[in-house]
Amino acid sequence: NEDFSFSYPFNQTNLTSSLPVNIKLYDNSTMLCTHNIFSLKQTQLYHNISMCNKKRNLLFSQSTFIGSEQYTGKWLGYFPPSWEGLKDAIRQTLNFNLLGSANLIHEACGYSEYNSNEEINKELCVRWIQFSSVSAYSRINGIERINSYEGEYKDSIINSVILRERLSLYIYSTMIKNYIDGGFLIMPVFAFYTNDFNTDEEVELLFENEIQFMLGPNLMIAPVVTQGERTHKTFFPKNEIIYNFY
Repeated sequence: NEDFSFSYPFNQTNLTSSLPVNIKLYDNSTMLCTHNIFSLKQTQLYHNISMCNKKRNLLFSQSTFIGSEQYTGKWLGYFPPSWEGLKDAIRQTLNFNLLGSANLIHEACGYSEYNSNEEINKELCVRWIQFSSVSAYSRINGIERINSYEGEYKDSIINSVILRERLSLYIYSTMIKNYIDGGFLIMPVFAFYTNDFNTDEEVELLFENEIQFMLGPNLMIAPVVTQGERTHKTFFPKNEIIYNFY
């Protein structure tokens, strides 16, 4: 809060050869940089307790630290209920997978911490659910809201749920293999196909493609993230045979 303050119980001069352990907050107060380490120890404790009870656990923490992946998944936090929020959800999913963390979950359709009941654009929500259906875990914010959807919105959501069911074994087995051998669930296309291009310009265009991704080693996904879009430019590698999943 605004009155936050902290006094160090040790002599600051002893830290001359060490990295700083304090961070500045927005109001110029300071705190020890143990916030993420605390969450690591917390999830480690919960994980060990559940293992002692011989129960399979599924934990998600908003705050993680190096090594947290063996105990908990990552909740990506609040994304605003907007088209830019959807893009950020995809970007962060790709970023964390590149860092080796694939157990991710977020609030499909976005989340407003100020007004969780605000009306969300139906088309945006449907597009978000479509992306969520091909993510590691799918969680919809405001499920009661989409129960009222009719027509093409309802049909699209139903199709997304069906797709999720069809892919569930593929996603699950891919994550099991990654747990044993190392690997990924979702990766940007540049992690696969850089060698398919001959010029720097072509490679640059590939790296600028921050939305399209691979789901496991065999499925390519190109989400729609623009309102009203009905045709979508999609990258295809030159030296691969691509089949329409449907």
